[in-house]
Amino acid sequence: MRFFILLLWLFCVSPYLFAQKEILQVTDATKVSSLDVSQNWNSGCRYVEGYILNQNRLIYQTCDTRHEFSADMPSFQLKRDGFAMDKNGIYYQGVFFPIDTTGFKVVGEKERPRGEGGVYKGVEYLWRTNQKAFLGTQEIEVADPASFKAVEYFNGCYFKDKDYLYYYENKIVGSHSPSVRTHSYLELISDKNNTYHKGVPVSYKGQKIENINNILFKTSEYVLYTPTFAIGEELRWIEVEDIDAKTLRPLSRHYAMDKDHIFYGKAKTPIEKKNFANIRVFDQVNSEYISDGKTVYSEADYKTNYDAPTFGMLPKSDFKYDKKGIYYNGKEKMPFHYTVPPVLGKNTFYNFDKGAYVIYLNQAFYPFGEGKKDYFPNLTPKQVKDLKEGKLFLVNNAMDKKAEIQDAFAYNLYKANNKIYVAQTPQRADANTFVGLGSGFYKDKDKVYYYDRWGEKEKLRVVQGYDTPTLTPAGNGFLADKDYWYYGTTRLFQNKDVELLAIYTGYRKGCGMDTAPGTNYYLFKNAQGYWLAELGGTGVMCPLTDEQASKLLNQQ
Repeated sequence: MRFFILLLWLFCVSPYLFAQKEILQVTDATKVSSLDVSQNWNSGCRYVEGYILNQNRLIYQTCDTRHEFSADMPSFQLKRDGFAMDKNGIYYQGVFFPIDTTGFKVVGEKERPRGEGGVYKGVEYLWRTNQKAFLGTQEIEVADPASFKAVEYFNGCYFKDKDYLYYYENKIVGSHSPSVRTHSYLELISDKNNTYHKGVPVSYKGQKIENINNILFKTSEYVLYTPTFAIGEELRWIEVEDIDAKTLRPLSRHYAMDKDHIFYGKAKTPIEKKNFANIRVFDQVNSEYISDGKTVYSEADYKTNYDAPTFGMLPKSDFKYDKKGIYYNGKEKMPFHYTVPPVLGKNTFYNFDKGAYVIYLNQAFYPFGEGKKDYFPNLTPKQVKDLKEGKLFLVNNAMDKKAEIQDAFAYNLYKANNKIYVAQTPQRADANTFVGLGSGFYKDKDKVYYYDRWGEKEKLRVVQGYDTPTLTPAGNGFLADKDYWYYGTTRLFQNKDVELLAIYTGYRKGCGMDTAPGTNYYLFKNAQGYWLAELGGTGVMCPLTDEQASKLLNQQ
């Protein structure tokens, strides 16, 4: 009887026993007599770019500069890409713009001029409000700032407002943004009027060039393509034979047709002219399919085994379906219990932006997870409705019980059913008091944890050595309790009047065989004086005199 009770006890608590991992310990930074802050051979920047926030001192560092600024601290909020905002206006890299913030949006980026030897110096950002548009700190002329946005890619070359196209910050005179067409070539773009390269209209043998799809272009006489892909590459046009320019028209990103043939890029498909009326094209994400009503072809001419009359694709995805099922990972069926043919919008639903669950009847499947572990049968009508609206997230725990995720902290670290889980395994952390501290650290009312997600298997590891009740984020990736400042599990110095004054570029990895950790140098001041620390590896630190600190801060 006692043996049976012991087995029962082990069965019940084993998930918690398996969740216990080795304990980490806070250690002191190694004290050294001096540190050399010098520009590393494979980094072109003196400073680590970004904001440094102290209680009474704000700093912004670019690649080559460091400057202090002031703001309304009660309303000051960091945004993305070097931007911040307070009640009075917008800050870009610490430079203040006293403007109406309505409609603020970071639109795109443009690489800064490279340094000596082609050293990369980072990017400036295109941004706007409803009233003005800027590249970095410089206002630019945009006809309608409120509609200014990237044409296709945040890091692309082209932008638009409601009327015009722009090559970065430069308006393309005579352009027509409502008819814009994009394709695979980074510095090419088209509208109803022209095809442009680097923002300048181009032609071929004196004839205007019209864009057909991602691959093909044409004039009144010629069908063309270009092997020009890279930014800065010289534009070349190559004539394509056996395609009729006069009747060539687009079908999708990769498919087009003339009076006699259908083409995938420059290649003819086997689809016969008599079946042109039955053509359906499915060309999205990384998938290209075309059906003539009898056969579904992949790309140019690969015959698939999908049922052509019922073939379809889930929106904004590579997932396919036909009367036999819904497919992912190539031709693998999603693990639903199929009773009727899937029909998108009737019994099958998918919205990547609202949870990315594939819903079939009263079943759901998360296709980006770990296979059958992410299959959820027998959902209630309310659960189905909430999944469709992105209000519900599900997981199966280690006992194959369905759980509703209440809070997601990091990849595979979440709260469900009032427990903290790593993947499907419950942890001993107190779910009611579990909070994030930044940089992979968390705490509850009793313990501090480090979430190690990069090992062979994710772990939530206990860390000893902090004053847990008072441990809080200190900004810029640091932690602090009532006694000390910490860089991860490295104890630095006393927590009294601490300011972080600068972050300098440290060691940067070289070739792929380089296993040495990357580091940065941090210059601090506290009640004891100045400190310089190299952190990211083992953690070393040395004191500085006032003269040494002043000299370091004044070097630009």
